[in-house]
Amino acid sequence: MMKRSSNKTRSQQAAAACRLVPLLALLAYIHYYWTSSSSTSNDSDSLLLSSSSSSSSTNDVQAIRNDLATIQNDLAQMRRDLQLPQQHSIAQAQPKPQPQSWNFPPDTDPKIALPANCPLNGSTKPPADRIVLSRSRLGASSHPRLQEVKRFTKPSYETFLSGPPGREHYTLLHYLASTYGRTDCRHLVDVGTRFVASSLALAAAAGHMVVTVDLPGSTERRLAFRGRTQPAWIDAVREAPGVVGPIQFKNVRLLEISTEDFTALMSTWLISLDTYHKPRTAPFERAFLERLRSLSFQGLLLLDDIHLNDEMKEWWTELQEHATEWGYRAFDITHIGHYSGTGLLDFSGTVVVEDAVES
Repeated sequence: MMKRSSNKTRSQQAAAACRLVPLLALLAYIHYYWTSSSSTSNDSDSLLLSSSSSSSSTNDVQAIRNDLATIQNDLAQMRRDLQLPQQHSIAQAQPKPQPQSWNFPPDTDPKIALPANCPLNGSTKPPADRIVLSRSRLGASSHPRLQEVKRFTKPSYETFLSGPPGREHYTLLHYLASTYGRTDCRHLVDVGTRFVASSLALAAAAGHMVVTVDLPGSTERRLAFRGRTQPAWIDAVREAPGVVGPIQFKNVRLLEISTEDFTALMSTWLISLDTYHKPRTAPFERAFLERLRSLSFQGLLLLDDIHLNDEMKEWWTELQEHATEWGYRAFDITHIGHYSGTGLLDFSGTVVVEDAVES
């Protein structure tokens, strides 16, 4: 998912600047001491250590100390203005940061428990012979269910999760899952967990399971938990008003797991791919698509941020050019998806986009 802008970098730079000021003050102090002591006779003691220093030298030292105190006061005011945490004085040692606990266990087992008694397990064909997409069908605003589940993502993402189609893509995800997957017993897949927003949009549809996958060690979803443990968050989602399907978290490297496990994970008709967005320099998306095609996938693959940067634009052009050869139809559905670009690869031949151009 495209990173949202923040003031974090500005604050970090300001904090670094504040830490430099005491050092500069000390350097100035040392320089003054050196030049002053060099100007005295060779027989005299140091300006700061000699008990026989002149009264004028003593006054100079006191003036320096007063200047240092003023600098400390100025630093404190700067921190208050920038709302930065109070630092220790330059004479105190800084405490070592303590390791944080994310309060959730990573699930690095690629195996999933497929829905029991589901005759469609293993099939990647869509649940309908005709899947129609249009601005009029999605509506001009987000679905009410997204308003209800937005409290389960990162607080600053509530606005995005409830954003209208054409600005955000969550209504599109919810529409597909609720309109065509309501009676389908298969799980849905969200590749790129981050703040769980896409998974919530899919799970808020009909109660089907959503499997969301991210890299081992990924911890961004903790911000969606809002202080809860992962089990407590899952329970809260399950107990939310309305139908919200279970969300299963996986922390695995999809390009390294066995073909058997990859096939089981991807045995569904709808997959959302929203990851690193560097298909040329860090080509996970490209390699993922190749592996998915090797399974004779017959479903729908949603690609987020296809116009985000030059690499994504180049890859989308490549996908359009090879659509027939690689066995799908490519639709740019940004007008009902994410403003940074939403692409749909239809391996099923069932999609009709009423107000977009097929490639």
